[in-house]
Amino acid sequence: MASEAPKGINTGRIIMIVLGAALVAALAFFMYKYYDLKKVTEEKDLNIENLTAEIEQIETDLDDYKEDLENKDMALEEKERLLAEKEQLLVDKQKKIDQLVKSNKISQSEAERLRGKVEELEFYIKKYQKEIDELKVQLAQKEEQIATMGGTIDTITGKLRTTQGRLDETTFQLETAKILNARPFYYYRTKTSGKEIEETSFRVGQLDGMKICFDINQNLAADRGAKEVYLQVKGPDGKIIRDEAKSGFFPANGENLPYSSKTTINYDREAMKVCVTFDKPSTYEYIKGDYKVIVYCEGYDIGNSKFVVK
Repeated sequence: MASEAPKGINTGRIIMIVLGAALVAALAFFMYKYYDLKKVTEEKDLNIENLTAEIEQIETDLDDYKEDLENKDMALEEKERLLAEKEQLLVDKQKKIDQLVKSNKISQSEAERLRGKVEELEFYIKKYQKEIDELKVQLAQKEEQIATMGGTIDTITGKLRTTQGRLDETTFQLETAKILNARPFYYYRTKTSGKEIEETSFRVGQLDGMKICFDINQNLAADRGAKEVYLQVKGPDGKIIRDEAKSGFFPANGENLPYSSKTTINYDREAMKVCVTFDKPSTYEYIKGDYKVIVYCEGYDIGNSKFVVK
């Protein structure tokens, strides 16, 4: 029939379609292989880059370790521990290189290059370990010398302690010898006219004002110069009589003690008489009983006495 297409034309079209499909499939296959190869190459480059950076970091750490090795304040055990850490890092990197080669993630040539860097750093590890071993020998020698000298040192230490004890005792004796001594005591009640009457016992109402005197004996060991003398007057109840507005505190026996009155003397190692005025505080009223007087100078109790109120 005239309307039917020739069989040769249909066959040609089929062949063209098949060839086109095959070409597309081939292109797709090659594109897949291209991108797969590119991905593998990029992964290898990344592995190499990361591993190189890690090895270079160990190299930097070893440079810093040189300062640790020269640090005299760092313990030898700590130096050895730090070096062992660096050595273990190199072992780990060597294993990582082998794993990457085995899994075909880096080439043999790159692996050899990286191993070369590791081996260079292992050289420094051995060098530093040798220095540590030498330090160990020196330390052992010093410890042996110290052990040998131990008996001599103990003997010398004992002698030094004995000598120090004697020095402390002598110092204590010298300091004790410097302490002033105040006695006997004299008590005066002062009248409004200014007259002073010496007594050892007083009647209530007579003591608005009084003067307490005492002799400070000669002391050739004492220091010359100005000295503060503090007076404590204690009532029959044991409480210190003082005017809060006028009196204060002074150091003695490792604490601050209150005083009733005070004066300043200029001591020249010679015997001298010292008088301290003591006015009755406006808020205090004398009662019958014994009143104790204590004198302090340079932190020491240098004398005490008492007067009586009848």
